[in-house]
Amino acid sequence: APEAGIKLQLLGIDIDATEAEETKFPKDHPASLGLPYQIDSTCTVKRGTNLSQGPVYPPMWHTTKAAGPADPDPLTTLELKDLSYTYRSLILDLGALHLSIQWLTHTSALFCSRSDYESTIKFVHKKGVRRARVGLALVFEDHVLVFLSSDLVFQVPDQTPSQNGRSSRSDLPPPPPDFYSPKWSFLADLAKWIRKRVNCDRSGLACEVMRANNETFPGIGVYTVVELFFLAGLSMQLTEAEVFTNPSRTARIALAYLQFLHRSEPQRLKYLDWLHVYAKDRTRLPERMAFLAKIVELSAEDLWIRDENTTLYDVFEPSLVSVGTLSDESDPLTVLYADEELLDSPTFLRPKHYSPLFLASSDASSLSLPRRHVYTYRGAKKQLWSITPFPTNSQGCSDTHDKIVPTEITGVPRRCYWTLEYCGNAHLVRIGSSDVVVPCYGDPNLPEYYAIRDLKNRMLPPVLPGARRAVLTSEEAASLHDEIEEYGKVCQESGRAMVMEKNEPEKSNAQKPKKKRLSADQRLALMPIN
Repeated sequence: APEAGIKLQLLGIDIDATEAEETKFPKDHPASLGLPYQIDSTCTVKRGTNLSQGPVYPPMWHTTKAAGPADPDPLTTLELKDLSYTYRSLILDLGALHLSIQWLTHTSALFCSRSDYESTIKFVHKKGVRRARVGLALVFEDHVLVFLSSDLVFQVPDQTPSQNGRSSRSDLPPPPPDFYSPKWSFLADLAKWIRKRVNCDRSGLACEVMRANNETFPGIGVYTVVELFFLAGLSMQLTEAEVFTNPSRTARIALAYLQFLHRSEPQRLKYLDWLHVYAKDRTRLPERMAFLAKIVELSAEDLWIRDENTTLYDVFEPSLVSVGTLSDESDPLTVLYADEELLDSPTFLRPKHYSPLFLASSDASSLSLPRRHVYTYRGAKKQLWSITPFPTNSQGCSDTHDKIVPTEITGVPRRCYWTLEYCGNAHLVRIGSSDVVVPCYGDPNLPEYYAIRDLKNRMLPPVLPGARRAVLTSEEAASLHDEIEEYGKVCQESGRAMVMEKNEPEKSNAQKPKKKRLSADQRLALMPIN
């Protein structure tokens, strides 16, 4: 609940316009200037993914353009009383209304003073300057809760207030399961889902089916799914049937998923360090895992049926998922596969390959391990990353693999993308020997010199920690200068006039006059007499 003394009656909602929406406003309107603007009850703006967009302004209080905005605005009757969250949304209890802000891809929350918001974020152009866009800003008397987004893609399912003037969280769509709750049994839900899918078409890619099934596999996204398949030793091109009708493969993907769930907080903050394949051109593998990957790369050219052949083994390393076992006879998966008489199915693991079962930590994750190529498969919507190329000479229970073209990664910077790479929150600027926190990029309260220097640092090519930044060519330097000038124009349009650094005067071709040399007699004549 909010602390005592903080006034959290809602005064209004601000949003940033999309480029298409900007054209509908007058030239002097904040939206046309790239600034957030306050919406009213006539607003029909929607946000969300293409297939499920929802209105930003609560639809039950919407009025037509002809009728004009409601006066007073019904939003002013709302007050933030409490908030809760799931791992994909923040739920705001506003009394007569519950709002569930779903993060989707790149959205972060910033709670700041109203003065900071109105003197910085609301005063800085969104394009190329502020960088983060205001997806939704709830403006209170002294504070503002801003949901910053890189692409304005987020979801706001508004709820109609009940008859007694109060809404309930139960009115919202059911949240995904809480995988940290002791009441949640992942294995039981997984076994139930597999049973339900027995008579369905299971020829689709297993990785895509898992991403779409948020009830059984909550939290799996484009980053996570490729890492799960890497840890489980599975090819990204295996179908749902090839994975979930096989006890060994199902157990491995379940163990990999449970390992992701039970990372400690320090480990989660170092997410960058435990991504193995996502958006990488090379990765390090334990030697016996690299050996299996090499076998796949050198697979025979003759056609083979991948759901029957057992000589091309899964590239699996147990040391990477040593979080427990699923061998209890009473666990739901074992019961499921016993009922289906599948417990004797091939494991697709190379015999006598895993001795000892678990490697020493130095052998499993040492920086001295050799690097291997990572491949990407360009699908219809997302890229899939894998340590093995997909064998084009294989045939499974469907032709799904024909729709994906494998391509070796080339020209990708040797760094990793991660979930915290985009962050629209506060930004550190070095001033003298101190780090100054500013609410957003392009803060107009920064001294001009430091604002320009910060801009240059962000525009220069990225460099790895400890490495020197390459010297810019004359063309790159000219391009940077043009971008800085454009930045100044944008700032002026949004109300902030910045004086750009003046160019140094051009050097004159005229030769400087030479100093007249004195002869020895002249120097003697000019010597001071004591």
